[in-house]
Amino acid sequence: MREEGLDVWGRAGDVTRQEDVDALFAEALDRFGGLDVLVNCAGRTDRGKVLDTTPEDFESLLTLNFLATVRCTRAARGAFDPAPGAHRQHGIAGREIGPLGG
Repeated sequence: MREEGLDVWGRAGDVTRQEDVDALFAEALDRFGGLDVLVNCAGRTDRGKVLDTTPEDFESLLTLNFLATVRCTRAARGAFDPAPGAHRQHGIAGREIGPLGG
């Protein structure tokens, strides 16, 4: 992508930790000045029987698969600067909601 003249950037972080999410978005906003899109794609699955799965296992799954999306979506609020007349939709867990913060 860099060969095509695109500004490519990557950063390691743990989206289950608020400190990492805050640092990630602060660095991205400092570098790019705003966001055009947010893609929440971190997650995992554990296969097994419900009764064989501990509450701690479920908590770990929820922390990554749901709360990480909440953390990143909240950190991204205010970072979008849509063009005049543009309308953006943001969603969590497949549910469509109105613009962030409103």
